Amino acid sequence: MPSETRKIGLPLKMTALCTAIESTSILPILNGGEETFDDAVVQNSVDLLVWYFSTVRNFDQRTMGDWDRGREGYLCTNNGVSAMLFLFDALLRNASVEPFLEGGKPVLTAASINKLRDKVEGNLRVALGDVAALTDDERSTMRRSSSKGQQVSFAAELEARVKTANPDFHVVHLKKETGLPVTRFEALLQDLVALVLRDELGDNWYRQGIPDEFRTKISDTISKRGLETAKITDRQKLSYTDLGTLGQIIIRRFVRFQPILRTGREVFHEQLGWMNAYRGGQASVHTGETQKFVAIMGRGAMGHYTGIIEGYLVNRIAGEVPGNS
Repeated sequence: MPSETRKIGLPLKMTALCTAIESTSILPILNGGEETFDDAVVQNSVDLLVWYFSTVRNFDQRTMGDWDRGREGYLCTNNGVSAMLFLFDALLRNASVEPFLEGGKPVLTAASINKLRDKVEGNLRVALGDVAALTDDERSTMRRSSSKGQQVSFAAELEARVKTANPDFHVVHLKKETGLPVTRFEALLQDLVALVLRDELGDNWYRQGIPDEFRTKISDTISKRGLETAKITDRQKLSYTDLGTLGQIIIRRFVRFQPILRTGREVFHEQLGWMNAYRGGQASVHTGETQKFVAIMGRGAMGHYTGIIEGYLVNRIAGEVPGNS
């Protein structure tokens, strides 16, 4: 399996694949939490991984074409394989292990492996629908991003997509970062952006206030969800933006947001970087004091602006502050 760094392509070494597998809980899950593996468990685990990646590759013509492009695609690269392993980790954790355990030890017989595949495959195919729909630009960007945080973040995004289709599914990766506090903050930013731009630009706020490249990205996301952009209101379109896009919209028109956020453009830009790092999973891929620092800086800024924006929106609704026109 080929790899690609930021500058050149290199063959994927066995050590890189082992590192990716070790970063997940796949083998402990299949081994009932035991650290010692016998030959039968190892062979059955390998067979299951082969089945998994065969399913990923053979999902449809788009995934087969991507995989077969090697380092010019996304799936068959270090980043693609690692992201799919993190997704497999989550799918396995959501599959009940009870049918595969006897006397507290794993019994990965041919019959039990088939049951496990059945439990995994339905949710996997939901996620692969999004993988297949990636644009060439998205594949190129993700292929060249060497960040482990990007790999985990994409897996978490796919898990969230599975949960949309299957409410009983539990998101495993970046659960804290992608939970209610973060999505609530993004929702507040969406409300604020829509309100400020409407104050400034009136009914044409979306077309005039959202740059072309962001509107294209939003439309692509909406299409991937099987919806038609033309049938969605401008405010609903904005709900398909993430923290990174919202932050850039605010930065570009910061003079309108500064009285509300009560800080300077440079300060907000730096804090936005910490919030994006926290939201994108960078805290979870560090350890010790570095992990704590990323989490504190990102979460702290997020909490600070949550209070400010909530207060402003409440006062606007109550009519206690004028529009920012």
